[in-house]
Amino acid sequence: MPDVRYGDRTLGCALLALMPVLLVGCGGADGDPGTTATTAEATLPTLTTPDSAGDWSRVTTSAAEDNAEAYLIRAEEEAEPGATPLFAEYQRDDGATLAYLGFNVDPASAYADRLADTPEVVVDVTLADAGIEDRQALDAGDLGGALACGTLPDEYGVDGLTCAWADETTSAQVTLVVPALDYEEAATLTREFRDAVTDR
Repeated sequence: MPDVRYGDRTLGCALLALMPVLLVGCGGADGDPGTTATTAEATLPTLTTPDSAGDWSRVTTSAAEDNAEAYLIRAEEEAEPGATPLFAEYQRDDGATLAYLGFNVDPASAYADRLADTPEVVVDVTLADAGIEDRQALDAGDLGGALACGTLPDEYGVDGLTCAWADETTSAQVTLVVPALDYEEAATLTREFRDAVTDR
């Protein structure tokens, strides 16, 4: 079982240190974000934070909620126009843990244009700016776009793998603390989780 407990501040606070670089990876939108989605926009992928996502259950302890609030305050202050953040922590019955930071992106923004044109570049830059050196591009699955995974640097104090994905209107990162996890397994878990938290 991993030596990280969800509901305490260990993983959430470690990931909070990633916030500035994750926002850099998501920055660059120049347009004014719209507040009302058109019918066409409503059919595009949208990220959510459901109470359950496959085998994962959302953690709702006070510490986890504090982590989420801290993430969202910083994200809302620092994110470029067009990117709306969301954050949640999840756990499985076997003790595995997952932290999830996502962005829903205004389809009219410059960032959405980059996501549509070069999602693989956005994903790679996001992981690189987080100090992840062993980045590996992997199959993004049926939802398309791009997906890559790498090892979270030791400085964050979490023994886990981080995966990022991007498509035309969403980008997200998950950090998985799962025993004996390799990149292919991490990518499979990420694809499954992505499917569970994406409304289409």
